[in-house]
Amino acid sequence: MTPSEDANGNWDAASICQGTYGNPPPKPPAPFGPDNESSDPSKLSEEGFKSVRGYLTEGRYLVFEMNGYALTVGSNATDITGTKATSDHRSKSQRWVVHATGGTATGGGEGSGTLVLSSAADGRFLASHTSLAQKRSGAETYTITDLGGGKGYSLMKENGKYLSIGPNGTINVVGEAGGFQLFSVTYQS
Repeated sequence: MTPSEDANGNWDAASICQGTYGNPPPKPPAPFGPDNESSDPSKLSEEGFKSVRGYLTEGRYLVFEMNGYALTVGSNATDITGTKATSDHRSKSQRWVVHATGGTATGGGEGSGTLVLSSAADGRFLASHTSLAQKRSGAETYTITDLGGGKGYSLMKENGKYLSIGPNGTINVVGEAGGFQLFSVTYQS
């Protein structure tokens, strides 16, 4: 819905809106059309994936991939594993959610932010070394940095070491930053 304008192209004051819709005004009509007004908004987005570029934000599912493998959480596992990445990045066990703890780009960061990661499959948090914790209080804080130039994102642990996936899918903690490719995914299941 476009805001109303006067004859000179300036937006009308609140009094015009109140005169049209009442005081206080009722909820405005849904911006995605009357046919979808009572639909679940989450079902109105397209399914699929996109490569992530730039700063990370909360509120979406992310898949972290390196060397053809993705960070994965198993249903009864106590540690993360590396499993073969899928071409459509659809596997729920490979989806993660980032939660900002501070130092994000909007807070004046330099392309990095301090975050904790939780599994979209079961809500467990990535904890010390490569373990999983039930509660956020047990989560390890990661500094996730865009390496720039399409090199991916590094995941630096609290101890200054980096999370990595080897060419055979082994999860490693190493001294040098490696680049994870990140995909933002939207699937209903």
